[in-house]
Amino acid sequence: MATSDVVGTWTSADGFVRHALLANGRYEESHGSRAGVYRGRYALREARIDYLDDGGFFGYGEFIDGALHHGGMVLRRAPDPSTGRCQPVSPTPKGERR
Repeated sequence: MATSDVVGTWTSADGFVRHALLANGRYEESHGSRAGVYRGRYALREARIDYLDDGGFFGYGEFIDGALHHGGMVLRRAPDPSTGRCQPVSPTPKGERR
């Protein structure tokens, strides 16, 4: 999976948690009205994403069936405000690694 496949905003079903994955390998996690709760860099290895925040915290997630699974949450790509459409993510059947 390439960085270009995942760039954009990923959000929880209730919209409270948002991960903005940037093309330069940086991310920003926001909670509710609090922007930038966590910031750092991310790296992709196949369908896995590894996070290292600027404070040294490490976390990971996995893209499964077009959703980002991270820390017990399922995040889905938020629509692009300019088009109203979501960019597709290559699906990975649950339990299968690329």
